[in-house]
Amino acid sequence: MENSSSAAQHLRPGNLSPENGHTHIIRICAGATCHAQMARQVFDALRQCLDIADGLFTLEATDCMGACGLAPVMTVDGEVYAKMTPARAIALLEEIRAKGSAQA
Repeated sequence: MENSSSAAQHLRPGNLSPENGHTHIIRICAGATCHAQMARQVFDALRQCLDIADGLFTLEATDCMGACGLAPVMTVDGEVYAKMTPARAIALLEEIRAKGSAQA
């Protein structure tokens, strides 16, 4: 079994946001349990669908968040979302983007 630090390295292509101006910080847990429960697929799906250049989102993989019973876990601006799937993660970010557009 991989340790969480090792599993996190599989997901880290680097910070995928612009240097400044991001609005929402998305963190995907890359601990061993989340990694085994499809965190990689969630991360990859978000990376493919996000327009990082718009500055709205920062996408990061993190070491274990300590919520292994909720795996795979992601946070958006510190709020925890449990048992994420690629489809649920994308839908959540589309909802956030739509709220931002409605407020603009």
